[in-house]
Amino acid sequence: AVGDDNRDIEVVCFPPGGAWGKREVERAHRIAERTDHIVAIERSGPGAEGGYYTMRAKNMSHLVAPLERILEEARRRNVSSTGIGDGGNELGMGKVRNKVIASGVPNAEVIACTVATDHLITCSVSNWGGYALAGALGVTLRSKAASLPSDREETELLERIRQAGARDGVSGKLGLSVDGMPLSVQLSVLRDLREIAEGSLE
Repeated sequence: AVGDDNRDIEVVCFPPGGAWGKREVERAHRIAERTDHIVAIERSGPGAEGGYYTMRAKNMSHLVAPLERILEEARRRNVSSTGIGDGGNELGMGKVRNKVIASGVPNAEVIACTVATDHLITCSVSNWGGYALAGALGVTLRSKAASLPSDREETELLERIRQAGARDGVSGKLGLSVDGMPLSVQLSVLRDLREIAEGSLE
């Protein structure tokens, strides 16, 4: 998603890497040209052999668009970046790749992403890292406009995702859990983050 000063957000879609040609490269470069900062959240990045892998080391290169090319082009333009991940295979984790490999994460040498970002947020669930960043931005801007979702909004979002057929990335089941964490845990983390962010604005 690409935003501008008017707060409009444009969703830009790219095909998997095998379908990339000159047009896709040019589109990626145009996005980099318009960017002030890049945030990559739970975005699979290439491993040492160039492939994209799930946490179970399943090769999904045929499904993944090589969006690290936007990050790389932006870096050439001195645009900073933040990566958010929870497993080691995400863009940004190249910043701590050796630690990922040494951590005991299964298949780490295969799945560990080689692409670093300037800043890195590691967390138990990437959603939580994204919400923490959003809350911190709200505090920095001294505004609740960037507030975190309510319990109802989070539940409704997960329900829409479930209805669309998405499955939990850990259990593989349809439901309202995320990475094996039940809805009650998601909401508890959100409440804690809201309390911290809102308390900082008082």
